Amino acid sequence: VENNLTALAFTDPFNGWVVGEKGTILHTIDGGLSWNPESSGTSVDLLDVALSDTQKAWAVGKDGVIAHTTNGGTTWLEQSSGFDDKLTSVTFRDSANGVVVGERGTILITVDGGFSWSRAIAETTKENEKVDKGLRDIEFFDENKGWTVGWGSDWKWGIMGGNLGHAVLSSFSAASEIKRALPISAVLGGMAFLFALIVAIPIGVLSAVRQDTIGDYSARTASIMGLAVPSFWLGTMIIVLPAVWWGWTPASRFPGWDSWYTLFFSKDLFFFFALPAAVESLPRMAGIMRMTRAMTLEVMRQDYIRTAWAKGLQERMVVIRHAVKNALIPVVSVIGLEVAAIIGEMVIIENIFGVPGIGSLLFRSIANREFVVVQAVILVIGTSVLFINLITDVLYAYLDPRIRYKE
Repeated sequence: VENNLTALAFTDPFNGWVVGEKGTILHTIDGGLSWNPESSGTSVDLLDVALSDTQKAWAVGKDGVIAHTTNGGTTWLEQSSGFDDKLTSVTFRDSANGVVVGERGTILITVDGGFSWSRAIAETTKENEKVDKGLRDIEFFDENKGWTVGWGSDWKWGIMGGNLGHAVLSSFSAASEIKRALPISAVLGGMAFLFALIVAIPIGVLSAVRQDTIGDYSARTASIMGLAVPSFWLGTMIIVLPAVWWGWTPASRFPGWDSWYTLFFSKDLFFFFALPAAVESLPRMAGIMRMTRAMTLEVMRQDYIRTAWAKGLQERMVVIRHAVKNALIPVVSVIGLEVAAIIGEMVIIENIFGVPGIGSLLFRSIANREFVVVQAVILVIGTSVLFINLITDVLYAYLDPRIRYKE
């Protein structure tokens, strides 16, 4: 059999059926040691099979097709459900009552052993929510209670309205979790970015202006160490070593906030974010500082800088007004890359310091196999990086009028 097989069902330890693509049906009477192909009467892909008794089996598939046998598989007949949908799962409570679910939220029921099917009205665990999501599986707990689960088949269109799907193993929505975690990560990333800029650019400029001095050598040595030391190792050492030496550990419980005012003016929040932000900013700081120094040195050797010195301008005016602005054009490219690196590194830093941000959400979702939340978080992270690249391009035009668009 060359076609992919999709579902399996047994009536007893010996008799069973397997269904697959292009109407494939295989039957075994020896517990699966050998399989014999049977004609299903259809050529569409079959996705699930269920048994209503020892002689009756039902297979569902694309285009609303239901194939069934009533004589133990000797003959199969194709039956249309009357609904143009991709049917994904079928189950029977007894020989008469069965349920089929499909990709567009379709739920079909039968009370006569599958010879006629009718549409059922579904109730969800979410209030006022229409069942238009792809249903993947159905299971009955007793004679009356059953549940069907799945995710939206139109996910790529649902994101336009903010619907990023729901977690499979729990009831929360991916959008609500991202809405809770994103501001936390934004504050952490913003603090790390500010720390890097406040330290790196002034030191880079001073290192270039005072080339080959003790301060220049010290700054270059520190930058090499910042690039060489991994952030996850440094964060771990900052937690472990003070605890061993002095019995001190950073706050591991997120204080929370009630408003944006509390976020920006709370001392507890500042100290909670300061340490992970400093650790996250260290390699970013080193990269920006080295690029700033290199570009400033290159600009300081230009003819227009010598002209400014010849005109008798003060050093501060020459450096700030003439050198730094032109030196920052390539630095902006590095800053854009470093911001993207900050976003990516949050997965590690947030888990080390117990920050309940979007990085922790991604790590936890991967561990719990919550793939709907994982793809939603990756979408948000990817969109953020694209937005940062856009801002970088806009800053180019501000810093260098020569690259502005003109008709």
